Amino acid sequence: MNLLERRTAAPPPALPFLMTDARHQVVVCFDRMGVVLAPASGHAQTLRSPIDAQPLAELCMTSEVDRGRSLQALQRVQPRWAAMPAPRRGHMLRIFAERLCVHQAAFAQLVTLETGKVTAEATGEVQEMIDLCDSGVGLSHQLRRAFIHSSVYGALVARLKSTYANLHIGHPAENGTQVGPLIDDTAYDAMASALADCAQRGNRITGGERMNADLLPRAYYVRPALVETERQHETMRAETFAPILYLQRVDDLDEAIVLKNVVAQGLFSCIFTDSLQEAERFTSLAGSNCAIANVNVGPAGAAIGAALGGEKGIRASREAGADAWKNYLRRATNTVNLSTDVPLAQEMKLAL
Repeated sequence: MNLLERRTAAPPPALPFLMTDARHQVVVCFDRMGVVLAPASGHAQTLRSPIDAQPLAELCMTSEVDRGRSLQALQRVQPRWAAMPAPRRGHMLRIFAERLCVHQAAFAQLVTLETGKVTAEATGEVQEMIDLCDSGVGLSHQLRRAFIHSSVYGALVARLKSTYANLHIGHPAENGTQVGPLIDDTAYDAMASALADCAQRGNRITGGERMNADLLPRAYYVRPALVETERQHETMRAETFAPILYLQRVDDLDEAIVLKNVVAQGLFSCIFTDSLQEAERFTSLAGSNCAIANVNVGPAGAAIGAALGGEKGIRASREAGADAWKNYLRRATNTVNLSTDVPLAQEMKLAL
């Protein structure tokens, strides 16, 4: 039985690339969508790509006054949108989904340039927007930790080390790339700090070093890190948002569930087991306290039909699934009497 929770982006090998004019690629993407980018005016901030730190665009910073005006404008038109019949709103979502489909490749390329996500993941994010639109019409994603049974611990850790060592890190838009860069230096510093703390605690660390800093000094590519620990500690329970997989040996499912549930986060979790009893226990009230608990399926991504959202410290409204409508509509019960009589409850009679 292996108990896995959350997803990690895992990186390593070589990076023999430099991006050609990233700013031009951004302009080309918008041109393909029929959008002309106006030049930035006033106080602007340079947006850089995590791929190689090249500037992508200049973004104008919105003032507090302008933000207030925008919110007031939204509040003025909200009643008209709320009063629009649901089928008409659904039709507008359908049109939006169709435009996303037409320009999915361009949107995905922008996601890759801005966040450093590999093409497959970036395309998947755009597809999620399309699926959410379709869901709306119908109604009208970092591994945190792995708790491994002692009987298979050694063999599984060896396989993990081999897999991590052979992952291809590179330009996220290149074919075959499995992992792109960290988003920025803050993410790298957080990862380095977490690994330094683990080293002080005597944990065994494999990987985690920065790659190609001489070639790309302002981009942050790292090897994924495996951290073997005998006991769960504060750093292991924290959410670092970096490619760190903590490995801890357990002797039974109950121990694993307790260790898993003790953290504040509660989004994804999964169990790998060939025992139906263990699977049932994991998905029951006595098992995982995460919003999503999978069996023999990794915690990567989520189906639009699922009620995606967190629990515990990352509780959030549901973005999809049967409860998604509650974010956009209100529940009401209406009884309409079209007769000239006024019937009373429980067929009571009252002479007037």
